Amino acid sequence: MLNVSNNNLKTLDRLQSLVSLRTLDVSGNELVSLHRSVHVLVPLAKNLTRLDMRRNIVTAHPEYAGSVVRILLNIRHLDNRDLVEFSEMYSHSAGSTFRPR
Repeated sequence: MLNVSNNNLKTLDRLQSLVSLRTLDVSGNELVSLHRSVHVLVPLAKNLTRLDMRRNIVTAHPEYAGSVVRILLNIRHLDNRDLVEFSEMYSHSAGSTFRPR
């Protein structure tokens, strides 16, 4: 587990080498871009099962949840919610790109 919450991070590109990481808490930072905060985590896709990005602007992006699920293949908990809860929440949103497994 790595907790780097509340550290004014603007990107997660320094975390790419942590390929064995299973849990990552980056809540309360300054993450805005899907590319610099979600897409950059591709190297972690095999093992990362928990990701918390709450209190970052990027979570308001309409493609946020869908991107996380497509990129992080083994994600089971997102933003302190079980993926089942997330799928229910996003299935009610018009135009959502979130696709539950």
